[in-house]
Amino acid sequence: MTMATLQEQLENLKIKMQELFGKAKEKVDRMLAEFNAALPVLEALGLSLKDFKMGMGIIPEIQAKLVGSLADVQEDKIDLMIGQHEDNKTLTTVLKALKMAAGIRKRVDGIPFTGIEVGVKLGLPPNVSVGFVEKEEAKQIEKHAA
Repeated sequence: MTMATLQEQLENLKIKMQELFGKAKEKVDRMLAEFNAALPVLEALGLSLKDFKMGMGIIPEIQAKLVGSLADVQEDKIDLMIGQHEDNKTLTTVLKALKMAAGIRKRVDGIPFTGIEVGVKLGLPPNVSVGFVEKEEAKQIEKHAA
């Protein structure tokens, strides 16, 4: 392989990486716009933004944590919100995860959790996690939200 051929291949690789990064950035920008639109809807469910982080790498990543009371997460209200915002994939993914968590919580007796914590990762791939919070932490969350 000649030096000219190697340089040409490196230049082609550089161009492809720039294209890939541009597409990834567009996707993250779109998810961030959806997340911004989702915040008021999630606040209507009693969730408040607890944490917001950004990571930088080949593909940027944004992480947010929302907290609230498990009692405010009502499946019928979530179904209504999903129908109203079906074009926002980020929001509907969070809402579906909350609905699933509420359904699981109903089926598991004797667990002392009264709070809920939602982790949202905007990146490639996006990710939503839902966790139940101990009673003491939920009381702090409720005091903070008041």
